[in-house]
Amino acid sequence: MLISTIGPDCLTREQITNLVFGGPPATSGVVTGVGGMGDCIFVFGGSNIERVDRAVELYRAGKAPLILFTGGTKWGQRPVAEALEMREKALACGVPDQAILVEPESNHTKENVLASLLVLDRAIGLHRLRRLLVVSAPHHMRRCLLALRT
Repeated sequence: MLISTIGPDCLTREQITNLVFGGPPATSGVVTGVGGMGDCIFVFGGSNIERVDRAVELYRAGKAPLILFTGGTKWGQRPVAEALEMREKALACGVPDQAILVEPESNHTKENVLASLLVLDRAIGLHRLRRLLVVSAPHHMRRCLLALRT
């Protein structure tokens, strides 16, 4: 089958994921599916607040003991940092405060990762960190994984 003959409206989410990532999830410390356990659920900032629902679902399933919400005010364009908005929604969904970490300073993907290093080091210890469960929008996932791996 040629990719040029595939209509995007006919693809399943799994097929799109396989096309973008080249097959099943990698096992290099970043989980792109829900098959593994993680040390932390790393939620990239963004306008899609549904990311919180996915993170809460993973947390309730016991996939990781912590959720890290990242994202700032987009250079002052937002009145409240994305990470703080996501934290509030997670609290409203019943996630305990002690299970939530926030990084409210970053403005883009690379900053999400860099600014989160200190938060993760203080909470877990980077030397103990083995696996992150990554939550973002499907179109953003490749960039997230590349930034984390780098």
